[in-house]
Amino acid sequence: MANSGLPRPVYCHNGKTQLIEATGLPLGLFDDADYDEFTFQAKDDDIFVFFSDGILDATNKAGDLFGRTRLEKVIAEQCANSAEAMVKSIFKAAAEHARGVETFDDQTVVAIKVKGSAAKRK
Repeated sequence: MANSGLPRPVYCHNGKTQLIEATGLPLGLFDDADYDEFTFQAKDDDIFVFFSDGILDATNKAGDLFGRTRLEKVIAEQCANSAEAMVKSIFKAAAEHARGVETFDDQTVVAIKVKGSAAKRK
């Protein structure tokens, strides 16, 4: 994994979330740069969630941001589910939070779920 800028991705293991502190130069910023890389020893059913700042910045009528705390709560609640369910739940929660307020920024979510070998899944 390499830094792509902000916001930092979230890693979920056994229902507990952890911010991935990917720092250094953002990936692709300079042609000839050396980039820091991060390696994780992920386990079966762990999930990595990448998202744009439009998710965090979704604002309700009171002016409150959806924010990282709400996002991490959704991730922790959905950690045992599929990557597809995770993405849908995040979009739903952000939309419900910002109901009645026009979206002003892109909203992107990518979730990657670690699967074990076929033998382990049987």
